[in-house]
Amino acid sequence: NNTITIEVKDDGPGIEEKHRSNIFSRFYRGQSNDAYKGAGFGIGLSYVKSIVEAHEGTITLNTRCEKGTAFIIKF
Repeated sequence: NNTITIEVKDDGPGIEEKHRSNIFSRFYRGQSNDAYKGAGFGIGLSYVKSIVEAHEGTITLNTRCEKGTAFIIKF
């Protein structure tokens, strides 16, 4: 098929399951501790999703990632 798949992955602390359904919501910050206090506004992933969708693509959280966080982008 003519699908392009990009996976972006880090080795950070990951995203807790209780936050996964909201990660693409504007201004949502999933941290429940002060580890990133003052860093970011919770808009980055909502912008990424908007840009990907504007190019007729999809972005999803790879929930099978064992360490860190991974996103799958398809066009």
